Amino acid sequence: MKLKNKINLYTSVLFIGLLIFMNITIYLLFKNLMVASELSATEQEFDNTTAGVISSLGTVATDNLLRAYVPIDGKIQLVASDGKNLAMSVSPSEEKLSKQETAFYDKEVTKEITLDENHYYFYSLPVVWTDGSIANLQVTKSIETAYDQSETLRFILFAVTFVATIPIIVSSQLLGKLIMDPITALTKTMKEITKSGQFKRIPMNQQTKDELEQMGKSFNHMIDLLETNFTKQEQFVSNASHELRTPLTVIESYASLLKRRGIDKPEIFHEAVDAIHAEAVRMREMTEQLLLLAKPNEQWNLDFRSLSLTLITKATTKSFEQAYGREIALNVTEEVVVISDEQ
Repeated sequence: MKLKNKINLYTSVLFIGLLIFMNITIYLLFKNLMVASELSATEQEFDNTTAGVISSLGTVATDNLLRAYVPIDGKIQLVASDGKNLAMSVSPSEEKLSKQETAFYDKEVTKEITLDENHYYFYSLPVVWTDGSIANLQVTKSIETAYDQSETLRFILFAVTFVATIPIIVSSQLLGKLIMDPITALTKTMKEITKSGQFKRIPMNQQTKDELEQMGKSFNHMIDLLETNFTKQEQFVSNASHELRTPLTVIESYASLLKRRGIDKPEIFHEAVDAIHAEAVRMREMTEQLLLLAKPNEQWNLDFRSLSLTLITKATTKSFEQAYGREIALNVTEEVVVISDEQ
């Protein structure tokens, strides 16, 4: 998988995962808050209902009393200690609660129940019945509104998550492009260098002051160093082939002279040996100088001295004389000495 695709995939998955996690957290938090708020309001309503019913028992007909305090979306009933229903009133919208099984509790009970996938809050309180026996005043109220609101919130958050994935994917692609453009340019430039053999640099059109810009500048600086070293190598080869040609020619000439007449004429032998030795020393020094030229500039250790141009010219003329003949060498010497004297 390409790096750009990895960036798109990983960033999209990461942001979408974070968005889903945040939406789930928000959903659960608000659902609990809404249900808790609904339960608190229902408990307050239960307290008011039980207080009103208890204070009116025996003075108002039971059916009328329960009908007056029945919740809008619930049920209120009186249950005897043997579990029988003494009286009951159900709101028109919750007729199914009339089929709910009844049970007697010897203490105060509050709980959340589910009936036909609907959520209700149940409250049972022991009370003294008109005949002196213990009965339960039980109130059941629907809290489906809180769950409906939570379902609406869940749908909204789901829709938001779905819609938000579009800008997340688009932004991840833009991010991948922003990151990959300099890398792509670097790769393209390297391929062009490999293909053409020429040194090229990455165009730095924007000043972003980030790691990608530093990478581009580092690459261009590296290319500058490579090009400089390559140029020095070319100069080294050119200078070596040019500068070493003369002493090699002199050595070859004196070697040939030794082969022809060196044995019979000792003076020629000594002259040839001295010349070959001198040229060998000169070649060694020249080689060291050429190697110095091949080093980077910052590694140079230069020692500036005043030299006599006339002496250097005479030494060079002697080498020319030995290699190419006396007449050519004398002409060169005269011209160089005249220039040296004028300076």
